[in-house]
Amino acid sequence: PAVAATPAGTAPTLRLVLQFDVVMTQRLIALHCGWVDAAGVTRNRALWLYSLLAHLPKPVHRDTAAVLRQLVKRLLAARDALPDVLAPAAAPTMVLLVVAGKYFGQASADEYG
Repeated sequence: PAVAATPAGTAPTLRLVLQFDVVMTQRLIALHCGWVDAAGVTRNRALWLYSLLAHLPKPVHRDTAAVLRQLVKRLLAARDALPDVLAPAAAPTMVLLVVAGKYFGQASADEYG
């Protein structure tokens, strides 16, 4: 099957993500975490982060937990910069915040809620 290329990058596919081992998944999450600061939460970045977080096994290593905490901080900053957190455009940021913050335990209830 063809990989969907978009102007903002390539969307993740299940076949591709399942080829990554834990170390590669952790490294890609760290890279995307840095890119959230540089370019914000784009549609493809949100797709990639969600796919990688879904592929990440629990419990996470302490280094990965630190990266996830950084991701939560950057997502909180991105959320605070949004004009309306209830708008559909805010949904990717909010979903990632709940997954990284609540599911992986890297945010308090007042941060993701």
